[in-house]
Amino acid sequence: MTYWIVVEWNQASGQPRIVGDDLHWTEDEAEAVAERERAQTRAVGRREQFTVHEIEVQR
Repeated sequence: MTYWIVVEWNQASGQPRIVGDDLHWTEDEAEAVAERERAQTRAVGRREQFTVHEIEVQR
């Protein structure tokens, strides 16, 4: 099954972390989450980057 995740790249350390606990059903849904996160960080003067990644989950 294919899902999408949003990854935050910390502005200071460059270290990645997955945003939230959710797997997203569509790429558009994940992109909307990433854009919301980008807007929130811009509003407070931060420069984290948020990227969307496709993952395959085997069951």
